[in-house]
Amino acid sequence: MATTLNINGSDDPSYRYKMPKLVGKIEGRGNGIKTVIVNCSDIAQALHRPTAQVTKFFGCELGAMSRYEEKADRAIVNGAFETADLQEHLFKYIQKFVLCGSCHNPETNQVIKGKKKSAVIWLHCIACGADSEADNAHKLCTAIIKDAAANPDTSTRKKDRKKKDKKDDGEAGGDGDEESVTGSISSADKRAKKKKNKKEKKEKKSKKDKKAKKEKKEKKKAAAAAAADSASSTEDEDGDDGNDLAGQMDVLTIADAAALEDSVEKLRAAVAENPKMTSDDVVKKVLEYQTNCALRKIDAIAIMYYAVVADQPPTAINKYMDGLALLAQTEEHQLEVLSCVEESVARAEDDAKRSVALKIVPLVIKALYDESVVEEEVIRKWHKGVLTPKHVRVVVDDATADAVKKNAAPIVTWLETVEEDSDDEDSDDEDGDEDEDDDAVATAAAASAPDAPGAEANGNGVDTSDPSSIFGSVNVEDDTDSESDTDDDDDA
Repeated sequence: MATTLNINGSDDPSYRYKMPKLVGKIEGRGNGIKTVIVNCSDIAQALHRPTAQVTKFFGCELGAMSRYEEKADRAIVNGAFETADLQEHLFKYIQKFVLCGSCHNPETNQVIKGKKKSAVIWLHCIACGADSEADNAHKLCTAIIKDAAANPDTSTRKKDRKKKDKKDDGEAGGDGDEESVTGSISSADKRAKKKKNKKEKKEKKSKKDKKAKKEKKEKKKAAAAAAADSASSTEDEDGDDGNDLAGQMDVLTIADAAALEDSVEKLRAAVAENPKMTSDDVVKKVLEYQTNCALRKIDAIAIMYYAVVADQPPTAINKYMDGLALLAQTEEHQLEVLSCVEESVARAEDDAKRSVALKIVPLVIKALYDESVVEEEVIRKWHKGVLTPKHVRVVVDDATADAVKKNAAPIVTWLETVEEDSDDEDSDDEDGDEDEDDDAVATAAAASAPDAPGAEANGNGVDTSDPSSIFGSVNVEDDTDSESDTDDDDDA
């Protein structure tokens, strides 16, 4: 008995298009009886059609539920059906959705033209090139169109579109070798156009980023002015007693260290409990703690710095810098921020934490400058010793102060270099140059870090065998990823 049949259902022994003979198997009993088409996937492969589509056709023709289990490779039709009946319905499917209407060969692809309700299924013949319409009145067409819409990348419409583009390129180029050459030129033009569009998009994005950066700076200035006005109006409402108390706070020389530390811990807990707090919310909390603890106004800067900047990993340093900028509006307040940098090293509990605090000094100073918390001139004067902090919270010995300034030296040098370069460039180019110099700053900052225990050091006392030793225990992996992400953004 023959195991293969002609796809068109004829008995011609010389017909070259073959398919396996359908094999059906009835399983179950009662309401759960079903017919399994054992070799449905082999038949579908011979017809170059999806197995699920062939299975769906049986369900439509027999008025029964049908499904294809892809993992088990089982085509199932609910109910008991004879193999001969199933074979007859298979030939109907081939006549309606496989064979070319012109040459009657099965070498066709299904093409969907139109969209949604106006979509029509056509059969494009690879053998003769003819397009013939399938039986679009059949219920199966709805399933075919729906499946094509759900899987656009694998649909035959995309393939047909590519073929049409190639055909159009060929017709435009003429015959023979001329067609091939013209097609290549057309492809080259398309690539050049695509590259040009990509470049234009990149330029637009760059301009947009510069504009956003400029607007951000303007918003910071406006917010600072608003905060200053708000603080002024609040002081006026408090009356004369409030003004006297504020004046006393400004002239105090020794702060209540216990109250300060308590405020720092409260702010840390509040930020940890609500990571989505904005900088404005943090500033309000800081001013609330400073007032409630009867601390000096200048100590509000220390509360915020110790809680959300000091002892933080490099990736979290910049999170609330704009809030710190609202508190540091004058030269005196900006100097207080730099004093906190020194004090954060002096207040370290042990040598390990002190070493970590020293290592992140360049990153902190750079962040304070980038986020407009401390002006360049203030950083220079502090580094040269022209300006010295007037308020004391933690005693900073000369050795600690010198170590902090030594680690900050590369940033000061970089600031001087940036200023010299900016004299010959416009303001837009200045912003770009500052971003491009980030790598140089990071390298210079690394050169100023103290030796790690047991490290191999160069002439400056820097561990050259392991770059990660620059940041010690300050979550090196996070810091490295952050710097690489910043460099990628700058390149873009």
